[in-house]
Amino acid sequence: MSNFSVALEHVRIGRKVQRQKWPADVFVFLRGGRLISGVEPDSPMGGNFVSHPHLCLKDEEGACVVGWAPSQVDLMATDWRLVDCEEII
Repeated sequence: MSNFSVALEHVRIGRKVQRQKWPADVFVFLRGGRLISGVEPDSPMGGNFVSHPHLCLKDEEGACVVGWAPSQVDLMATDWRLVDCEEII
């Protein structure tokens, strides 16, 4: 088990992490920055734009929560672990 700071370092290198108390299919991952193209010119973003890297959470319904931010409880928790890995962080 580990804290959020250590978990975040693993996310930065492409690993998925989760809290021990979360369901097995819920986890946090990093979505890299990329060019978003094909956006309507009259959209709020005004056409094509660059998306910066951000955290995402895959929720219990299989949806991606874009721009996930940890709660104060998540930040202080010491039960963070890697997903699909026997290694304890």
